[in-house]
Amino acid sequence: MNTSSPNTKADRLLAAMDELKSPPPSEKKTFSLTILISFLSFVALYPVFFVYHSGINALGINSFLGGFYGPIAALTSILSILFLFPAKHLKKARSAWIVYTFYAYIFLAILVIVYNQLISVDYYIEQAVKQAVYGLILLYANFTIGCHMMSDDTSNESNRLKLLWLLLGLITLITCANLYMTGEAIIAPINGDNEARRVTYQGYSRSVLMTSLFILATLNKKVPILILGTLTTVLLFAIGARAEFVTFAFVFFAYFVFLDVKIWITAGILLSFLCIVTFWEEILNYLILSYPNFRVLTLLELNENSSYLLREAMNKFAIKQILENPIWGQFGGHFEFGEHAPVWYHGDYTSSGSYAHNALSVWVNYGIINFTLFIVLSVGSIITSAHGVFIKKYNSTIWKLAFLMSTSSFILVATTKAGVFFPQIGLAWGLVVCALNSSSPKAKKPIP
Repeated sequence: MNTSSPNTKADRLLAAMDELKSPPPSEKKTFSLTILISFLSFVALYPVFFVYHSGINALGINSFLGGFYGPIAALTSILSILFLFPAKHLKKARSAWIVYTFYAYIFLAILVIVYNQLISVDYYIEQAVKQAVYGLILLYANFTIGCHMMSDDTSNESNRLKLLWLLLGLITLITCANLYMTGEAIIAPINGDNEARRVTYQGYSRSVLMTSLFILATLNKKVPILILGTLTTVLLFAIGARAEFVTFAFVFFAYFVFLDVKIWITAGILLSFLCIVTFWEEILNYLILSYPNFRVLTLLELNENSSYLLREAMNKFAIKQILENPIWGQFGGHFEFGEHAPVWYHGDYTSSGSYAHNALSVWVNYGIINFTLFIVLSVGSIITSAHGVFIKKYNSTIWKLAFLMSTSSFILVATTKAGVFFPQIGLAWGLVVCALNSSSPKAKKPIP
């Protein structure tokens, strides 16, 4: 005779379910370690990058970590093989399409690199291979960071937010000090011939943009949001990052419009933005005796800007190469641009930077298959994250961060950044993987 009561059976069933839900202590420890590694890697690659290079340039010393971004990304890639890659949540069905598409992209890119290394006789092949391998390492590192950025446990979210606010505040102080003392927002390396120390405004603006987007995804009150929006706009304007400036402004406003924030909040943000731009010169005249001719202002006269015209020439050259080799592209073909540079430009553009400054660079370097995979990943990430945030109303930080990063990265690679060498888009793809594997809590109320 079975003497077990229904209550006893129910208790056993509940206990068994709890055991299935809760991973063993060793797995919990590993999962926490992956999150810690990912977040610290993000902090090092973006806000700390700004502080590091500002410090060594101000002191006039050589960088002991090269360009900093590359060594940190390489270290992250190594750690990912040891700690991050085996994470079980990457195998979940919801995110499988992104994971496998990404690894298909990496695998095919490696095949193209190896093939050209073996058979190509082009004079630039060694440089092209090194650049491509370096780009894949950075892309992989950022993707891995995104995949493991957060968990459903939000207990440490406030600590992460405090650290990022602290670093953004430090970046602001450094920028203000530079403006006051030198009239320039960033300090250029004293030894400009040292390749390891040649960090331009693009590297600094990347740090500001990525840090600000992370903070924005965690905010739920209008005053901090207004402060962040104003601060980031001023920083990007002062640094002279036209693409990042416009991208942040667009994503910032569109994000809150789609979230149905009260119209007066959006109007207030827009008014603050316009006032800053309109009275920027007067503000600087009050703070310092002279101010630089900010690059952002050239947005009003792009047709006369040599940098813009040169990039347009590079894009046309890339289209020409694609039409000549529509299936396989022309690996490293951007090194040939120097032979076709505009007659009015007398610089050396046979270098590694003469690629198409948009997603077409993927097509040129790796062919139409990888270009298709790149577009699927990029557009799919935007659609997936936007559906989660605006349709499903998921209000967790990871979903909002996935949307902000995916949208901003896609805008940049569609307009001004070479997709084939733009590793930040890998971070966006990884964040969507992380969001899909989260429990996705819904919003209880809109931003007050």
